[in-house]
Amino acid sequence: MADQQSPVKIAPPPWKCKYTAYIGSFYLSASSGLPRDIAYDSAEASSATVTDTLKWKGGICMIQLLRYSYTPVGEYDEMILIPGNFALPSGESHTSITRIYVSQRDTCYN
Repeated sequence: MADQQSPVKIAPPPWKCKYTAYIGSFYLSASSGLPRDIAYDSAEASSATVTDTLKWKGGICMIQLLRYSYTPVGEYDEMILIPGNFALPSGESHTSITRIYVSQRDTCYN
């Protein structure tokens, strides 16, 4: 992993990657309430998009852990949180990724 003082490695798309995925799924009913402190960062939990636009409906939730063994910026790990379904203003329902964490900074700049 590069230290924070080294230049960011630039890697234009498309990327060819090799990874192993670990996926855990579980169900939350709409009546259980969305745990906002887990699903969102504190800076966005009270934003208008989260409180007014997207209505959480519950459903199948997932935590995905990805271990990338080969990418143009080197090895890294990623965690993705998908806390179920959200109703959009159009009435459609879709899943949404509310948090993504990566273990090295070069992936964030590309």
